[in-house]
Amino acid sequence: MPVANISLHISLPLCNSLKEKRNLIKPLLSKVHRKFNVSIAEMGFHDKWRSAIISVVMVCNSFQHIQSESQAIINYIQNNFQQIEIINHKIEML
Repeated sequence: MPVANISLHISLPLCNSLKEKRNLIKPLLSKVHRKFNVSIAEMGFHDKWRSAIISVVMVCNSFQHIQSESQAIINYIQNNFQQIEIINHKIEML
């Protein structure tokens, strides 16, 4: 059974406080979780205002499906969260 872990290093250039960061990250986590039925959490840079590491984990029944869903998640974030910039992403499959 294939498992994918997507690590996203994101930038929040308009944030000036941790409260503003939280107001951008929480909806992102919630909407991606609901739309794609994946586990998602902020995993790094908790104390930085303008950066975060987001991790998304999913289990599927085929590698092709997991690859397309991984790219769909990245595209969804880029297209629907204009205040968030993806600096780097890494997809690991097991």
